[in-house]
Amino acid sequence: MINNNSSALNLLAGWFFDGTGCPAQKNVFIKIKNNIIKSVDNIQSGDLRSRDIIDLRHCTIMPGLVDSHVHLAMSGSVDPAVRDMQLSIIFEDIKKIMGARILRNLSCGVLALRDGGDRACHTLNFKHKYLNFDKYPVCIKTPGSGWHAKGRYGRFIGQSPQDDKTLKDSVVSFRKNIDHIKIINSGLNSFKKFGKETRPQFAFNELKEAIKKGNNLGLKTMIHANGKEPVRMAIEAGCHSIEHGYFMGHNNLRLMAEKGVFWIPTLIPVNAAAHLFDKTSKEAAMAHRTLEHQFEQITIAKKLGVKIAVGTDAGSIGVYHGKAVAEEMKLLLKAGLSIEDVVCSATCNGAELLGINKIIGTLRAGMPATFIVFSGGPLSILDKLFLPEQIYINGGQWDVIKM
Repeated sequence: MINNNSSALNLLAGWFFDGTGCPAQKNVFIKIKNNIIKSVDNIQSGDLRSRDIIDLRHCTIMPGLVDSHVHLAMSGSVDPAVRDMQLSIIFEDIKKIMGARILRNLSCGVLALRDGGDRACHTLNFKHKYLNFDKYPVCIKTPGSGWHAKGRYGRFIGQSPQDDKTLKDSVVSFRKNIDHIKIINSGLNSFKKFGKETRPQFAFNELKEAIKKGNNLGLKTMIHANGKEPVRMAIEAGCHSIEHGYFMGHNNLRLMAEKGVFWIPTLIPVNAAAHLFDKTSKEAAMAHRTLEHQFEQITIAKKLGVKIAVGTDAGSIGVYHGKAVAEEMKLLLKAGLSIEDVVCSATCNGAELLGINKIIGTLRAGMPATFIVFSGGPLSILDKLFLPEQIYINGGQWDVIKM
């Protein structure tokens, strides 16, 4: 529930991230009126005498977080039986579970989610039947179902075009109520052979025509792709984001920077796999090596200016909704990004990718007063993301749920 008891608020923040990648400011005075940020300035001695002042000088304030790749219809369970059950569960049995997952994200300061699809379109159904702002003040974008080639990887998150339909025709027939398009153009990473590349799932012209049609419908396209060729095809076909992008190489990263394609590296699923395998196994060693290679690609991407957005792939094996965002951010920090870059990837970049950057993602005059508050300084926030001290949504304070 959001409590909004005042049309005007004055906040003192010990540290402040605006979300753009700029260094954290210290000792900031934030004026809010009618749920909109009016000004962000350095604290002056006179500010301490302002009315309706909230003293948060022991805290860091930052924009609400965005998880740019989740699967709300799936859990992070490592139990094969549970994962099989998720393929056949009916909407009536999953709707309460999905609502709990959304609130779990909210309790961790995650205020926007970009879904990667599920075969039965449960997330799409939930969004249009039950997602109301009073109960779930979280923005959710979903493609409904993803698209994969017949007989190829992706059955649990999507469907394949019927024999008499092209990928473009399938996208057109499935466009109602969706927010974006999800296409799968490769397989999974191998933990037996380092850097193994699967062949692309679709022909280049198929991808290009489907993405072009999506553009005409006002829909962006997210493409699951690992390996040089599947990623190259997706970028040149005009996709808006590459999901995963393992082993895609320097040339593709350069091409992404040139074309303004976002990258969602999804580090945590491979990290989870590395710890789920027997630590002495070949698979565990391969997972660690794969993760290190992805770190190297992130270093290159940073130098080239590729826009990176935080996406956890929550719902995949060992990746749990809500808390996964902090874990992904820690891995990006380990990969060599600065804390400012990591915050930008989890806020401003995600909001831009989702097309919601006028309501969330940055904190500046004129933006809605939507932000999260953590005790401690900037370097401590990644350990505090599991439990924000306060969450403000459109100027009102959300009752933080202890989950």
